[in-house]
Amino acid sequence: MKRTGAANFMRANLIAASIMALLLAGCGSDPSGSQVGSRPPSTMVDRLFDPRASAKAHGELAAGYIELGNFSVALDEAKVAVDTDATYAPAHSILGLVHMELRDQVQAQQSFERALRLDEKDPDINHNHGWFLCQTGREREAVKFS
Repeated sequence: MKRTGAANFMRANLIAASIMALLLAGCGSDPSGSQVGSRPPSTMVDRLFDPRASAKAHGELAAGYIELGNFSVALDEAKVAVDTDATYAPAHSILGLVHMELRDQVQAQQSFERALRLDEKDPDINHNHGWFLCQTGREREAVKFS
C-alpha cells in the first residue's frame, strides 16, 4: 500500500522527534550536585556540539528522508551533514545517494568518490557506490566495489 503524504510527513516528524529526544536525554540536571566544570567531557550536551555526532545525526535524518521519498529534505540534511564535518565519509555517501535519486549523476559520482577517498574500506560506501555504478550502466566498474 502506498503511503499518503500525511503518513510520510508524520513518519518523518516521528524520526526527527525521536532523534531530538535521544540528543536531549542528557540535558537533565546532575543529581550528584557536582560543579558543571567537573563533568566528564563525553556528556550528551557536549556531544550536541561535536561536529562528528552532528554530521552523523543529519546523515541519519537524510537516510530517513530518502526512505520516505522526500529527496529535497534528504538533500538539505545530507548537505548539513557534509558541511558540519567534511571528513565524515558516510555523509558524502548519503549525499551521493540523494544525488543519485535526483538523477544528478555528476554530483553523485563526486560525492561517492569523496566518500571513498575518506574511507575506502567502508563496506556501506563501497556498496552504495557499486549500486550507483550498476544503476548508471557501469556494471563492470561496479564489480570491484562488491
